[in-house]
Amino acid sequence: MNGLHHTNALILAAGHSSRMGTPKWQLRMPSGEFFAGHLFRRFREFGCNVRMVVNSDDFAAISSNEELKNIPLVLNSRPDLGRFYSLRCGLEQLPDASPCFIHNIDNPFVEPGLLDVLQTALGDHDYVLPEYQGRGGHPLLISREMVLQVLQQKEPWPDLRGFMGNVHGKRVPVDFPEILFNINTPQDYRHFRESEI
Repeated sequence: MNGLHHTNALILAAGHSSRMGTPKWQLRMPSGEFFAGHLFRRFREFGCNVRMVVNSDDFAAISSNEELKNIPLVLNSRPDLGRFYSLRCGLEQLPDASPCFIHNIDNPFVEPGLLDVLQTALGDHDYVLPEYQGRGGHPLLISREMVLQVLQQKEPWPDLRGFMGNVHGKRVPVDFPEILFNINTPQDYRHFRESEI
């Protein structure tokens, strides 16, 4: 870990993966590594403080898994309250309000070059979002100011998409088609495993 980037990272994994039929953190990269472990390692190598937000069932399973037990977990006991609440749960447990990458467990692609591009582009924006051929992907990078805005919100929790529409963001064209991976079904996963990344 180089320690030079002064960013945090949240991996959002509190859903119940009903369409997949198995928790997405249990899916494996072609290398055999769990999605959860792969994402944690890549963000840590970039210099991020990392937390993974999970539901109560997965909290117990991950905590007892030898490969994953070192990942700092945040419990979201109410995933039914939506993605904004899950995001807030995670941000509350980070060590500071540094800019933060927000990444979904169903996209296992993270590259230092992409993270560098997003960090450079953030500037005075509330957030930056990578896009490939006009389509937005992950991770999202939010500013310190937006972190604080999220933490200041009170119930009822807003819809995350609506909340994002009220802040000043920027979409950043990138040459990484993998940012569009969205693995929600067994068919998506099979296609991912057959692709070259």
